[in-house]
Amino acid sequence: MVRRTTKNLSAEDGRHLLMARRSELISALTGRPSEVIARSDRLAEDDHPTVLHDEFVSLEMNRIAFHQLRLVDTALALIASGDYGVCQDCGEHISAKRLRAVPWARYCVGCEERLSQADDQGNGAPGTSGFKPVDNARGP
Repeated sequence: MVRRTTKNLSAEDGRHLLMARRSELISALTGRPSEVIARSDRLAEDDHPTVLHDEFVSLEMNRIAFHQLRLVDTALALIASGDYGVCQDCGEHISAKRLRAVPWARYCVGCEERLSQADDQGNGAPGTSGFKPVDNARGP
């Protein structure tokens, strides 16, 4: 097992954080009932907008959870390769504080801020917060 340490956060500690989050995400994705769609044909016409909104919210939550699951799986692959906790932009170590808060982080705080500012100006890809659009190259 990889025991690389990233400023007081070992790869094993990161793996435990990521596996816990992965379990939460899988539970969320498999635990969401599809009853909204099943019951839509039995509702009064006035209730359809509410049901459609509920369905939209559920689908959006699934999209976010699935995207975050992909980020977690990518971070687990980085642990396996020995590259976990290294900023993919500048190559410096990502702080343990950041990795504890966002274990799937791929960028240090400085690079994340710079890249997010570039994205806000339309000059770069979105950051790694986990809640940006799925179609980005760096991950949310």
